[in-house]
Amino acid sequence: MRKLLIITALALALAAPAQAGGNPWRAFINIPAIGLKARVTMDVDAGPAFWPVTGRPGGGDTIAIAGHRTTHTRPFNKLDRLRHGDRIYVRYQGRWRAYVVTGRKILSVNHLHVGDSIGHERLILTACSRPDGSPTSASYRIAVYALPAS
Repeated sequence: MRKLLIITALALALAAPAQAGGNPWRAFINIPAIGLKARVTMDVDAGPAFWPVTGRPGGGDTIAIAGHRTTHTRPFNKLDRLRHGDRIYVRYQGRWRAYVVTGRKILSVNHLHVGDSIGHERLILTACSRPDGSPTSASYRIAVYALPAS
């Protein structure tokens, strides 16, 4: 029951309207290594979407973006192909920011703290995954971690 409540809360949060101070239609993500160029919104069914409870680019906090791998627009279908050193570019509030992939993990859906603040800016891309990193299973999540490029 607790798992269902958490999943429901996350789904509702992802569908929530944007908070004041940020226009989600002005956010974009570009990942050359996997050929992704997409708008970032607050609706994961429309494409990559900001987690509403995490930071935004340039704010000095954890930024989390979720995306589907096999349904809807499939923006994160190739997320498992990202490697250490690959670049991710995110445009937010008119400014492009570059991030460098530092690693990835496959996590159980029970791991609820993947987007927690850690005291500095980082980007996390998440999507459903199988234990081997391939698409897709509702039991696991792939999390790709990136830090601001220097």
